[in-house]
Amino acid sequence: MVISFSNLLREISKREESNECYYNIVELSNKLEKSGVSDISIDDDCLISPFYICAEGRTYEMYWLDFSIRHVDKSNMDAILLERARGAVGEEIVKMLYVEIIPPNATFPSAKLRDYANFIAHSDEVKEDVISAFKRYSEHFEFDKNNLFFAVY
Repeated sequence: MVISFSNLLREISKREESNECYYNIVELSNKLEKSGVSDISIDDDCLISPFYICAEGRTYEMYWLDFSIRHVDKSNMDAILLERARGAVGEEIVKMLYVEIIPPNATFPSAKLRDYANFIAHSDEVKEDVISAFKRYSEHFEFDKNNLFFAVY
């Protein structure tokens, strides 16, 4: 079964703050686990950027974990690996963060987005990064994966 990315977003609760729309990443993960969707269609390139939003409204963007969906004429994966693997993440994570849609395809496997959402929701790396960022504001900060969201650009 194929679902459009826009329809998938409509099925996930959202939170609006400061003229920004955030979608819950745990809900995305659960939806993709249970839905039976095999592929996701999307017409335009987009960037999915993960955020942690705490109860006080403080927002932390994990830009180093942006998920990029690109329509390309031919694979650019080698160039992407060279560019992004120099940063804070290794090659396997870079491969998880980048999807190419090469004509005549107009879809990508939902497993790619599901694996990404699962990584953000359940990764010790993400949890430790968020805790480190918010401990500056409160020594009593407690991580809650239900405060993990994403924005689409």
